[in-house]
Amino acid sequence: MPNIFIERQSSGNYHAIRNETRIAVGTTQNECACKAKALYPDDPLLAERVEHAKHGNPDHWRRFYPSC
Repeated sequence: MPNIFIERQSSGNYHAIRNETRIAVGTTQNECACKAKALYPDDPLLAERVEHAKHGNPDHWRRFYPSC
């Protein structure tokens, strides 16, 4: 079961990537994740951290549970 990565693009949109293929696009992480989850309901979603935290950078990933 491959992971689905939710990445922020320079345009501000979010893309869902599975096996190096874009499967969904959305204006928010949640919207993009819901579209990806509808296509592949059993695959885990990992979202890119999009803010700079005190102890983290945007290049870290976290498990994402969309509110669809």
